[in-house]
Amino acid sequence: IMSADPVPRMLSVQLQAGELTRPEFEAKRRTWLDAWRKRTSGAYGHFLWIYAYAEPATTREDGLAALAALPEYAPVPEFTPQSAATVLVGKVYGLAGRTNEAVLTLKKATASCIALMEPMQHTRAHLYLGQALEAKGDRDGACAAYKVVGEGWGASMPASVTAQNGATVTDTHS
Repeated sequence: IMSADPVPRMLSVQLQAGELTRPEFEAKRRTWLDAWRKRTSGAYGHFLWIYAYAEPATTREDGLAALAALPEYAPVPEFTPQSAATVLVGKVYGLAGRTNEAVLTLKKATASCIALMEPMQHTRAHLYLGQALEAKGDRDGACAAYKVVGEGWGASMPASVTAQNGATVTDTHS
């Protein structure tokens, strides 16, 4: 299953850790894409963008690159609020500075029932929503989103990086 393949995310971690250069990361991503293109056809090929670009994106540069690559994979399937892929699309919009689209997409994702099937992704959706709302200047909305992250992962051991990110902002907004 493409969604369970950890390679793009692992490559992203290696890039962030300085173990891969950007060109090495891009080459390895192309290799991963080529392998999956051989195994995927029809509408499923459109999901390659989600897992090759949206899922591993962590920076503004990644978000912009993901959106620049999107036309090659269009049309990206319509996502229902019941999909963890919706969270990833919203995250990319937020990283790329397209906050209106990020908020709209992430509000759908956080209002959905994916918490039952994808609890970690649902909690991350609240973090991304908080970040997008904060970027729009919606302090109350951002704090409400971050509160969900804190309630879910605030007391986890070892400490949750996602909860720490949300708590840092929430503390400054209290």
